[in-house]
Amino acid sequence: MFCGGYGNYSSFAGGTGSNLWFFGFFIIKVLIFIGIAFFIAKLVKKYFFSNHFSLKSLDDKYVNGEIDEEEYLRRKDFIKNNK
Repeated sequence: MFCGGYGNYSSFAGGTGSNLWFFGFFIIKVLIFIGIAFFIAKLVKKYFFSNHFSLKSLDDKYVNGEIDEEEYLRRKDFIKNNK
């Protein structure tokens, strides 16, 4: 009665409604955190495992004369279009 609320939704000690709200918001926060972590993991994976290393290797082969310009351009186009 003197806890600042009415009925079963008055406080953590006196009512069950507040406990459910607290638990619900906690679950929402956890889901948001997991979503943000998943998004960051996808960005990191895309950055580190992109075709950058393939293009670098292809550039090295072209510079060293292992492949000609036509082969270089064909492979480069293939790598860029098949991410």
